[in-house]
Amino acid sequence: MAAIHPEVIQYEIISGGYTFKCTAYIKPSSLTPYYQREIVKRLGDRIVKGKICLGTTKEIVQNGLEGHIYDAVIFVKNSSLPDGQQDIATGCLQYQDYCKKGHSQLWITDVCRQMDAHLKPTISPTKILISLYEDLAKSAHIPELYLMVDKEDPVGHHTLTTKIYPGYGFTIDPTCDFEDHTIMKKRVTDATTAFATVATVATVAHSRSKTFKRRKSGSRRLKSKLKSRSKTRKLSKH
Repeated sequence: MAAIHPEVIQYEIISGGYTFKCTAYIKPSSLTPYYQREIVKRLGDRIVKGKICLGTTKEIVQNGLEGHIYDAVIFVKNSSLPDGQQDIATGCLQYQDYCKKGHSQLWITDVCRQMDAHLKPTISPTKILISLYEDLAKSAHIPELYLMVDKEDPVGHHTLTTKIYPGYGFTIDPTCDFEDHTIMKKRVTDATTAFATVATVATVAHSRSKTFKRRKSGSRRLKSKLKSRSKTRKLSKH
């Protein structure tokens, strides 16, 4: 993903009557220590049902940053919920040859949804998260997205592999074999109409708002096609 340069991007997407605040840390290992500490604090030790989500501790995140394994980290928060309620999706992007195919694949990892809402929102922030990663993949001219589903919890594994991820266009990839995980992939060219809707609504929202401003990290800007493909999405600071 050489076309992607270090940047912290913040913007809003409106979908289904909800406003989602998104923060994307691009090439996070090359960002300043301030942003790396922010990532460790936000990504590490996420609690879901009283447990650390996916076992991703702050120490693991710190080691990942030091090892340059993350190409992007994105947080998507439903900001339309009342105080005291939350619905947040987080995930990472890694460009690695985990399938041992002789070339790297683009992986969505550490996907976690923290929801504490009285009524389950009709639009999941995970949907927005995956759409944003599809956009990054397109910008880098990478045709497929991959993800792993842990087999440790049979019920959760069944739900994710037969309902949740197929709903986002992912199918099981039998050519990539892991003993303790099921591998799923999606062709980015098979982008759903849901993403087009998000992009269109975000375009409308931007044109009516003056709160979307660019926020730089250091002296480098995002020069990938992510910026040129979506000029209507300006970037804002909270």
